[in-house]
Amino acid sequence: MANELPEGLTEAQADAWFGKKTSGRFNPNGALSQLWLGLGRFPTLEAVDTAGTREIYRFADGTVVVRPEGGAPSVLAGEGGLPAGVGAARVAGWYGTATADGHDYAFAADHPVGKLWLGLGRYPRLESVANVGEARYFRYADGTVIYRPTADTHGYRVLGENTSGGTYPDGMNKELAEQWFGEKYNETGQVSQLWLKTGQQQRRFPAYLGDSDAPDGGQFFRFADGTVLLRAAPGEEPRVFPASATATSSTTVAPAVAGWPTAEAINHRIELSNQANGRTSPLTGKGETFVTLGRKYGINPGVVCAIMQNETQLAADGSFLATNFNNFAGNTAGPDGSVHGTCGSKFHGDRWWKVFCTAEDGLEGVFQNLNTELYRNTGGRWEDIMMIYAPPDENRWDEMWSNFAAVGEQLGVPIGKDTIVYGTP
Repeated sequence: MANELPEGLTEAQADAWFGKKTSGRFNPNGALSQLWLGLGRFPTLEAVDTAGTREIYRFADGTVVVRPEGGAPSVLAGEGGLPAGVGAARVAGWYGTATADGHDYAFAADHPVGKLWLGLGRYPRLESVANVGEARYFRYADGTVIYRPTADTHGYRVLGENTSGGTYPDGMNKELAEQWFGEKYNETGQVSQLWLKTGQQQRRFPAYLGDSDAPDGGQFFRFADGTVLLRAAPGEEPRVFPASATATSSTTVAPAVAGWPTAEAINHRIELSNQANGRTSPLTGKGETFVTLGRKYGINPGVVCAIMQNETQLAADGSFLATNFNNFAGNTAGPDGSVHGTCGSKFHGDRWWKVFCTAEDGLEGVFQNLNTELYRNTGGRWEDIMMIYAPPDENRWDEMWSNFAAVGEQLGVPIGKDTIVYGTP
């Protein structure tokens, strides 16, 4: 099913947000614009480039879309290392440079900051580096902040965790919030408070760009990463727009795509895992997020659900990786831990594992893994993908496929060896 304009968004407003690049203008029926509508936010298209026969579209939040000649566009997302097929020099160009205290900062794939940046799943431009006492902050165009609280260079992390339960997440205070939001920041204002709340959920704090009129006297508030807040009518509290863009929404459910499970069906499957294990999965109630990520990456969310059920009982089994690292499908971090999740990597057992800051990050990590060229080059048939993902000589294949089929029945969609993983039917 096609991604339609959200209710309340006109084509003219979408066109203004999308931008006016010569190639890549907004077309509600075009493949690129359809993918953009599925992101859950509305970042401006900043650049159109080519790499061989492929077109590369780069958006303000660092999202990169690649369209091969004669093919469908897809979001470029590596496993935390350098993305395949674009070259280190191009990635360094995306990263950009910044100067602080007489020192120039540029991309370094082997530095802790570079590793965390590669683990974002997007490639936002570096805007500034600031030293505040012993703390150092790298701020990016999408509002992501990678910082270290002390002089320990191994202490870098993506800002957003709030261990104190206070107004601001760890590493942020009122002065930094004013600087990052912009001059209209108001600590007690509803828009600023929602910005802080969604920022902690999404692990980014984008600059405020301005407002525009919404239907029926409402008001849109737009930010640098394409996040939009909506005050539907004067006096009402603002909310994230569209409602399906926030993972915490429990009232609006994304419509099902033909051949894909509904968000409700995925939530039911997670609840079955909760009951079977006597635990509450951190993915509980996030069926809509599965479907939204499926649209973003063009990957069947039912397949992802089946993989995660087989790996960690949809994060309800109490396993170490799922519980401590938000790593729900055994995503490794390379032989030396250099391939990071959004919160780095850690050694456990006999290998390095990706660590994700939130459950949503960990879920997206599974989609990002399947989105790599290693798997896409198989053609998309699930058995061919699993020959690489979980080879039969290392796994109980008959049991695995039986589990997959059972999950498919519970989701109400067929899942088997001939299932095509990629595309949005």
